[in-house]
Amino acid sequence: MEQTLVLDGNGDRKILLPTGNLISVPQLIINDAEVTEFDFSASGWIELRSGAFPHRASCVEVTITHGFASAPVVEHLIQSMATRARMSPAGNIINQRAGSQSVTFASNGGEVASLPLLASEKELLAPYKLNWGPAI
Repeated sequence: MEQTLVLDGNGDRKILLPTGNLISVPQLIINDAEVTEFDFSASGWIELRSGAFPHRASCVEVTITHGFASAPVVEHLIQSMATRARMSPAGNIINQRAGSQSVTFASNGGEVASLPLLASEKELLAPYKLNWGPAI
């Protein structure tokens, strides 16, 4: 998909975009001036050939083409989760009572519990997870 993002500058030569598969960068604007001297990587980094991004809020506007043409792993995962959900016809009901009609749903922190991802499913999704760089 093509998308235009407005981002905060970080005072560095490089900035990380919220994408897992950067295909092209048709336009980069910093402080209302178009910049053409930059490089980018498929993992989402844009690096200026000279200078640095200002350390200011909303000073970077970038138009990008990014995403995946297909994601068969994600499609398979959705099918797998749907199958697991069908295997539990009561869903997240943990208690039922007919006299006076009472139903208790599984909950976590006050919210109705949902179908959680398995550890193996999280591993399969890892390549599609957005990365905003190392934790500080």
